[in-house]
Amino acid sequence: MVNSKVKGSRFERWVAAQLCRLGWRSRRTQQYQGMGSDGDIVLEDVPETHWECKVRAALSLYKWIDQAQRDSRGRKLCVVVAKADRREPVVIVELERLGQFIDLMQEARGEVSEAEAAEHQADRDPA
Repeated sequence: MVNSKVKGSRFERWVAAQLCRLGWRSRRTQQYQGMGSDGDIVLEDVPETHWECKVRAALSLYKWIDQAQRDSRGRKLCVVVAKADRREPVVIVELERLGQFIDLMQEARGEVSEAEAAEHQADRDPA
């Protein structure tokens, strides 16, 4: 059985690696006992977003969206990446914010350096 903290950290690294592979400079944030308002992942070219990553047996989507909004103090567009056991990860954005999310992500998408991509190469398993 995998420790839930280890499983969550592994998933956060995997999400950052996938975002990097897709062309967005991203990194996992350093958190102190779950405290902090940066979210689990930071997209360096999209600072207007707040990313939370959740990997659980059962999903509590609205609870997680509420947490992201609280943590970001309502100042950022909140994104939740969630994965249930033996399921593919999904990205959750409130429908009324979807257009803004797409615009921000398209504007920021660029070339990730080979060094950045190599740094994330090992993080391929979604937990």
